[in-house]
Amino acid sequence: MTEDDGGVRPLGDAADLLHRAIPGGQVVDNGGLRGGERFGRPLAQQEKRLIGSLYGSANTPVDIPKLVDLFKTGRLPLHKLLGERYELSAINEAYAALSRGATGRAVIIPDGAASGRPRARRD
Repeated sequence: MTEDDGGVRPLGDAADLLHRAIPGGQVVDNGGLRGGERFGRPLAQQEKRLIGSLYGSANTPVDIPKLVDLFKTGRLPLHKLLGERYELSAINEAYAALSRGATGRAVIIPDGAASGRPRARRD
């Protein structure tokens, strides 16, 4: 089970579900507790685990330069992950598109940086 919203409540909800499950299992916290928050659920019984994940447990000093190199050489087409571009004033339209299942990640840009209505980026 993975929790990535951050904060005690979603993490507690995930741990509660895990506690009801069969022996074993783990909760992976991608969001992290915010400063000063504490998490106090007993997970040690029945071999439950709470683990954290930072950047997917990547080795960032090694992996990030490799990813940059792949991008620069055209072997990592990040532009294919992008969806439509929206000016900040059209952010509600971006959320509506997300609710409809739009493909790709919407890109929000400052007002005035693009001309006209939200438009698809075609690279």
